[in-house]
Amino acid sequence: MIKRFFMRLIHRYFLDELVIGDVDVKKLEIFLYKCYEEKGFRSYYTLRKKTIKDFISHGLSRKDYWKSIGRLDELKAFSENIKTEYAKQVAGQKKATKKVKGQEDNT
Repeated sequence: MIKRFFMRLIHRYFLDELVIGDVDVKKLEIFLYKCYEEKGFRSYYTLRKKTIKDFISHGLSRKDYWKSIGRLDELKAFSENIKTEYAKQVAGQKKATKKVKGQEDNT
């Protein structure tokens, strides 16, 4: 219990500042958008998912099983973030195209 308290204290005051820095949201959005278009990411996703499922199917200890489930969930969440950002970018491009067409019609 005391060990856990000190670990939280150390993490809160020292590690949070080292790990978390300024996040450039625009660069993050661009990265996620580009991942959707890359065939490399799709291959990585398929291979990673297959590897994790194979690992789970071999019979694991309870701890390893839940770690693998967590990895699978994280992979799924990352993929969903990529799909969401792609949809957002495409919608933004369509809006920009409509505005340009609307302006051309008025002139």
